[in-house]
Amino acid sequence: MLQHEILPDIILMPNIGTRGILWQEIEGHDRQTPASMLLPAICLSDIHLMMLRLTGEFRWEMCKRVQGARWNDVTDHSLTSEFFDYLQFYKKNRDLSADAKEKCHMQLQKAKNRFKDAFILDYMAWVLYESAGSPRLNKVTRQILSRYCPFPKEYREKLKSSAIPEEEKGKLEKEIDHLASMPPMMAETAVARNYLDWVFDLPWGKESEDILDLSHAKEILDEDHYGLTKIKERILEYLAVRVLAPDAKAPIICFVGPPGVGKTSLAQSIARSMGRKFARIALGGVHDEAEIRGHRRTYIAAMPGRFIEAINQAQTKNPLILLDEIDKVSSDLRCRPSGLGWSSLSCAGNSPAAPCPSAF
Repeated sequence: MLQHEILPDIILMPNIGTRGILWQEIEGHDRQTPASMLLPAICLSDIHLMMLRLTGEFRWEMCKRVQGARWNDVTDHSLTSEFFDYLQFYKKNRDLSADAKEKCHMQLQKAKNRFKDAFILDYMAWVLYESAGSPRLNKVTRQILSRYCPFPKEYREKLKSSAIPEEEKGKLEKEIDHLASMPPMMAETAVARNYLDWVFDLPWGKESEDILDLSHAKEILDEDHYGLTKIKERILEYLAVRVLAPDAKAPIICFVGPPGVGKTSLAQSIARSMGRKFARIALGGVHDEAEIRGHRRTYIAAMPGRFIEAINQAQTKNPLILLDEIDKVSSDLRCRPSGLGWSSLSCAGNSPAAPCPSAF
C-alpha cells in the first residue's frame, strides 16, 4: 500500500492571534507547495485584507524560492530582483518625482526598511485600488506589478489587440477564464500567468521578408568565408530551390565538421543573406526531453522548450534556427532527446492536422 503525505495550503489555528501567517518548512525537500498559510480559527479582523496580505507575501516568497540565490540579482529579471533594485536605488531613479521619492521613503519607514513588507503594501494597493482604476502607485511600481501581477482584464485586452489566429484565441480565452476563477494564493495561478505571459510575448504578427537573390547571397558568403567552394555551391542550390518553390517545405541543411571550421558562421551568413533573424540553440549536454519540447504545465516554474525560447528571442515567426552540438546530446534509460529533436522538426508532426496544432 502506497502512502503519500498531503500538505494543506491553509491551516486553521486557534492561538495565532488576528493576523494570518505564512509558514514554511525549512526541512523536507519533497513539499508539494512552496508555503502554507496559518489563519486564526476565530477571525477578528477583515478576512479579505488578511488573505490579500498573505497573497502578497506568498508571491514574494514563491519568487525567492524559484529564483534561489539570485532572487535579488537585477541581471536575472524577476519580481523580487526588480522590486529590490527599485527600493534600493529609488533616490537615484529619474523616473520618480520628488513627491514620489518622499512617499517611497515614508513607506520604507512604515515597513521598517523591510523590502518584503514594502512590497506587500504596494501589492495591496495594486489589487484594492489600481484594479478599480484609482491610481495610488508611482510609475515604476505600477510597471513592475503590471509585468509580474497582471489582472485577467489586461490579458483580455492583449488578446483582442494581438495577431493570434482565431482558432488559438478560443483556447486562450478559456485559459484566461480559468485564471480568473482561481484563487490568487494557489501555486497553479503563477503557472497559468507564466504560460499566458509567454504566449503574448511571442511574435505572432512579425515575420521577416525573405531576400531570395542568389547574387546577393553569393556576395555575402564570399565576404564572410574564404574557400569552402563546394559548401557554398550547396547553399546556393538550396536558395535556388527556394526561389523556384517558395511555398515548399524546405529541407534541413546539416553541417558536419570539427570545431572551428565555420559551421555556425555559415548559418549566420545564410540568415544575413536571406534577411532573416538568427537564433542558436545549443543542445550540448541536454539530457531531458522537456528542455527541448517544454515542461508540463503541472510543474511549478514550468518553462517552454528551446524552440519557443529561440523564436521569442528572435522576435520573428520565421527565424533561421541553428541546432548546434547535436552530436553532444546525451541520452539515458529515461529518455532519448536526440529522437525527440527530430520529431519536433517533422513537418507532419507540426502541421495543422496534427493532434496538437500550433501557429509556431
